[in-house]
Amino acid sequence: MGTLDLNQAESAQGYSDEMFLTELGNTFTENFELSKLKLKVNGANFEGDTIKQGDDDYLSYNTNYESVE
Repeated sequence: MGTLDLNQAESAQGYSDEMFLTELGNTFTENFELSKLKLKVNGANFEGDTIKQGDDDYLSYNTNYESVE
């Protein structure tokens, strides 16, 4: 398990929150061989336009990434 704490988290390409989190989660879990990833923004849980993560929410590798919009 790992934690990624960013000072800002938003898609520069204008992708949906779901796509952004899938790309971020897949990249870090695969490259650092993590079972799950906790995403923080300035020490707080990630909050996007449509997704608000809670304390028990983690990112994991999404094998169906091609179906995410």
